[in-house]
Amino acid sequence: MQNVCERCKPGYNTTDDGLSCVCMPGTWHSCVSGSCTCLPCDKGMFCPGGWRQAKNYAPEDQKGQRLSCEQATVVDAASLINTTTIRANGLTTKSTGAKRPQDCVPMPGFYLASTGRNSQKAALCPKSTYSPGYGRIRQCLKCQSGTEEKPDANYAANVTDLLPPLNKTLRVNRTDVCQVGPGRYLVQNVVRDCPAGSFRTSWSQTTESSSRYCFTCPPGVTTNSTRATNQTACKVVAPGVSMNMSTLESAQLQALAGDNSLAGNDVALCPYGTYFPGGVIDSTTNTTCLTCPFNTTTQFLGAASINDCQIPPGYYIQVAAPGATMGNLTTCPTNVSGQGYYRSGWTSYTDITARDTNGTTACTACGAGILSDLTDIDELGGGNDTSKLVAGSSYSCYIQAGWGMVPAGVAADQTLQYSAVECSNNTYGVANRTYGLQSTPCKPCQRNLITLQPASTNYTQCVNPAGFGYSPGGATVCAPGTYTSQGSMQGCIACPAGRTTADNATLQTAITDCYVMPGYGVYNGTNGTSPWNFTTPVDTADKANLTVMPCPVGYYGEGGQLDSKCVQCNGTRTTQGEMSSSVDQCNRCPAGFEFTNSTGSCSACPAGKYQPGYLGNDAPGDTPNFGAGLSCLTCPTTLSVYISSNGTEKEFNSTGTTYRTGAASRDECIPKVAQLGIDVGTKFFDNDTLLDSVGASDFETCITAACTDQCCFVQFDYAYRKNGTGGPGTQKCRFKQMTPVTATSIASTSNLVYYKMLPSDAIAAASLGKVEAKAMSSGLYARCALPTDWAALSDTDQIGKRLLAAALPATDLALCKKRCDMMSVCWGFTVKGGQCMLRGGFDEQDVRSFFRNPADSTTQGW
Repeated sequence: MQNVCERCKPGYNTTDDGLSCVCMPGTWHSCVSGSCTCLPCDKGMFCPGGWRQAKNYAPEDQKGQRLSCEQATVVDAASLINTTTIRANGLTTKSTGAKRPQDCVPMPGFYLASTGRNSQKAALCPKSTYSPGYGRIRQCLKCQSGTEEKPDANYAANVTDLLPPLNKTLRVNRTDVCQVGPGRYLVQNVVRDCPAGSFRTSWSQTTESSSRYCFTCPPGVTTNSTRATNQTACKVVAPGVSMNMSTLESAQLQALAGDNSLAGNDVALCPYGTYFPGGVIDSTTNTTCLTCPFNTTTQFLGAASINDCQIPPGYYIQVAAPGATMGNLTTCPTNVSGQGYYRSGWTSYTDITARDTNGTTACTACGAGILSDLTDIDELGGGNDTSKLVAGSSYSCYIQAGWGMVPAGVAADQTLQYSAVECSNNTYGVANRTYGLQSTPCKPCQRNLITLQPASTNYTQCVNPAGFGYSPGGATVCAPGTYTSQGSMQGCIACPAGRTTADNATLQTAITDCYVMPGYGVYNGTNGTSPWNFTTPVDTADKANLTVMPCPVGYYGEGGQLDSKCVQCNGTRTTQGEMSSSVDQCNRCPAGFEFTNSTGSCSACPAGKYQPGYLGNDAPGDTPNFGAGLSCLTCPTTLSVYISSNGTEKEFNSTGTTYRTGAASRDECIPKVAQLGIDVGTKFFDNDTLLDSVGASDFETCITAACTDQCCFVQFDYAYRKNGTGGPGTQKCRFKQMTPVTATSIASTSNLVYYKMLPSDAIAAASLGKVEAKAMSSGLYARCALPTDWAALSDTDQIGKRLLAAALPATDLALCKKRCDMMSVCWGFTVKGGQCMLRGGFDEQDVRSFFRNPADSTTQGW
């Protein structure tokens, strides 16, 4: 019988001998109730397939087994193959139909601990590792640097932990396993320790935002180290921060809550005068800040070191004794024994030079006489209290108004020292209290100016001394005759006219120093009777203001007193001129007087003489020189010319006289006999019967014999051409005796005739052509009473020719004289019946008329 080969069922492979059918790799031989088949290899197992080398009909165990991934254990059909079993082993396959042990891979959370075919085994990932599974990894993946497994995570430590009731989890997911632990944070995929001053309390997955930051400690607080895991680690208070435990704990809770508002808050700093080097809060004092030694202070808030404790400007440490270690911060004294002190700049509390018992060595002395004041802001509390001041710089040193400051040497530290001086008289210092150390010398007053007291403060207190006049640039000694009062700041004032001063500036201070100059005297112009002799005031100022005038001629003034008067020369003596200053200058006679004896007394010049006074002629003795003021001079002789009986000119010399004694001028000299001017006429009277008549052979006899001392008018008819024959006729002498009137007061009812008294110098002494000058008036008129029998005549015009048609009122004799003086043809005027009538002469051939002035007069009664 021939054998027929059958083909293997699908899924089977034939063995090499072709005698048996075995399962293909990836399947296993399963026989259930005599029914066998090749089934796909279950997940978690591998099936290498039947043995192709089997011979003589392969036994069942060679037709295809399924093996567990772990240690290749045969798993028969009756064995339980499920997920739990596979999970417990930790090995599985990615899918069914696995063929080799190499197809076995660790499940998530496992790694291959052994890879041998029969020893292949999976193990749980250890702490802080993970495995996503399904890869033949020989070890689990480690967490990235800085991440780690949370200590209390529910991960299985062994396979039994995976079973109920524990049911722990596997380390499969990196995110779940590898977390950022407390005290650390993730930045740019790198885990870093929270820096000092921050903390993190929780575990966070790297995917969580909370893993990316740390919580910041409260402001002013830090940690002892990095990687702080709790807010309580924020217990190290920063240097200079002021804090107590209660405040700290409250701030820690805020920081834990993630209160970001804390970051912008200002911490409380240690106040001025305290410091804190940093660290934990002292449980005893429950505060951080420490008080500076000696109650010194700090320059800023938040001082961190005891070395920040310093002595501020204006302070020193007062100790009980030199070298003492206990003391207290004290302000520098301002004034001790007339000297001020200050201390500038900051210095350490350890500076022993800033320690003293009273501050006079620890603080800097301003200088002798220089005081100090509180001028600088007290920086003890940071300088915030501007109401409190200290002497904290050299600017605190000051000099008083009216003082100066000068260099006084160089100190050991090469700083320039100063001292204060009170400005002496005639200088001035600062105007007000002046601060700071600098050379401020007293300034001198301008030239010759003085001050009235020391410590003057301004140039305006420099004034002129008494007797010095002020002008820009200073004062100048007043010249004699001027004065100024002290402090007037005016120029020299001239003394009133006639006054002067001593040549001594100290005696030229006021108008009361202006005494009367020699040759002057006080004058009272209102006292018309005696302006040089009146009662002067008692008050000195009133005396100084009396008017002073030059002493007139006849007076002298010795001066030298406020009320010196002009004194009249004794008797009738006079002076050579005005402003005589001594009685010795009363050495001349006044005009009209002369020395008459050896005693030097003066008497009036008699009639016919005159004395014009002193006119600068210093002839010695009694030499009768004109202008010597010593002797009277005889009036000159006056020459008149008339026609004689034989028709020739003939001269007549008339002696001179005066109308009073004591004549002072040659102009007062008048001739005793004066010829009527030819322009007036040749005779006074047209009616010869009014005159007395005597025969006279010549004119001289007519004048000297017929006409006596009371004869006023003479008409002489020399009868040369009588009867037209050309020969001489009978000569006649006509004249009229009248009583001269010399009284000073004339009654309004008086009947008078006034005729001109011709001056001697106006009488010409030559021909008829010159005789008209004899009509010139001296301005004086002689008066004669009209005879009583003339008053009965109805027409008195025969006593001279009427020159004006209308009469003038006799009450105004000055007008009558003036009108007559202005008319050369007027020889005088008559006053009768209250009327004044100007009179001229009549013309008649061979007649010449003359005034025959009365006898010499001793009084001015004309």
